[in-house]
Amino acid sequence: MRSFREKGKVISMSIFEFDQELHDKTIRQESWEDGRIEGRVEGRIESRVTQVCRKLRKGKNAETIADELEEDIAEVRQICEIAEAFAPDYDAQAVFHKLMEGQGRLSIG
Repeated sequence: MRSFREKGKVISMSIFEFDQELHDKTIRQESWEDGRIEGRVEGRIESRVTQVCRKLRKGKNAETIADELEEDIAEVRQICEIAEAFAPDYDAQAVFHKLMEGQGRLSIG
């Protein structure tokens, strides 16, 4: 069992050996990786919104779209509900932005 003095020495060494530059670099790297992941997820959502909007312009309903895209009906319905405000053009960019700004975040993996 270590003595209090040994524990204090270990704590003291770890404090003095802390490398702020390495810490900052690690934080930046983690943030960059998080940003890439978020970007990929948003890209998948934007692609899905675009696909749904194309099919809505052709007069298809949510069930048909979900079946054709082999996607979750709840997610397709959510996109369709938001897209209704942009009918009949179904501007995919506008639908995507509306979806992302509200509670309407999809959980696309």
